[in-house]
Amino acid sequence: MNDRKQQKFGWIGGWLGGFIWVLILSIIFLVQGKGVQAWIGLAITFSAVIVIVYSSPWKHPRTMYRLLMMPIYVLFFAACCPFFYRSGRSVSGAGMTTAPDHHA
Repeated sequence: MNDRKQQKFGWIGGWLGGFIWVLILSIIFLVQGKGVQAWIGLAITFSAVIVIVYSSPWKHPRTMYRLLMMPIYVLFFAACCPFFYRSGRSVSGAGMTTAPDHHA
């Protein structure tokens, strides 16, 4: 495999691997009837695929990697926020803690 194919495989495969959990959770939410969360997750996944392909380093060889990765990281963190919010977790201090369950 030549260097360019390895770069393409690493960029696309790595980023898609980072977003696969969003797709899986979206499908689970769709099956559970949580339509809003499911469609938001699917929209983020679809947007991520477009941004991953568009911002690939071989299409922008003179652009620094950190600038190419920035919109992908924004989508990644945008995907994390609703899932943590809906799962009842909060971020505090150095780590995540489970919020008290007020519905018990």
